[in-house]
Amino acid sequence: MFQGGFAGRECSLLGSAGKDASLEKICDFFPDDVNILQTFVVEPANRLAVDKVALVFTTSTDFFGRITIYTLDILGHEAPDTH
Repeated sequence: MFQGGFAGRECSLLGSAGKDASLEKICDFFPDDVNILQTFVVEPANRLAVDKVALVFTTSTDFFGRITIYTLDILGHEAPDTH
């Protein structure tokens, strides 16, 4: 949930798996500039499990680039064992 007027406009989710793995783009998402809880469903193209994520806010709805996040939950599930 963003504060209206201070939301990310163009955003990316990055992720990596493993201690030394580099972050790779999983998807782009585009929040609405409103004060309501928003949900973004992410289906990684490579279907690999990630243990680190990063959010990148490329642009903001605020003139000075400020972003205010009230609530942020990242929900997932444990990948099935492939061995």
